[in-house]
Amino acid sequence: MASQFTHMIAEFIGTFIFLMVIIDLVFRSSADPVAASGSVPLYIGLGLTVSIYITTGLGGFGHLNPVVSTVCLTNGNVSVSEWGSLIIAQLLAGVLAYTVWWGMGRKGVM
Repeated sequence: MASQFTHMIAEFIGTFIFLMVIIDLVFRSSADPVAASGSVPLYIGLGLTVSIYITTGLGGFGHLNPVVSTVCLTNGNVSVSEWGSLIIAQLLAGVLAYTVWWGMGRKGVM
């Protein structure tokens, strides 16, 4: 069984990857909405699939979203301490994803 730290790291990595995909696609599609109109949902879905696969492969839960983690807390699937560490990992991954994207000159990663 994976430790709480492993869950937190896996959740951080998966959330970071997923949010990098979303941030990049959203800002690219806002620059050229006609060219990206049909492909953005597909790429976000693929990004989510890959992120969940990576996260669960590393020993995490694959929540990638504070709302999903909160629902799992209310259902009793995670403890309060696990929930807290997952939320912190997800929020830090979100801040880091935006910071990395901004630091790359907002040119995108794809």
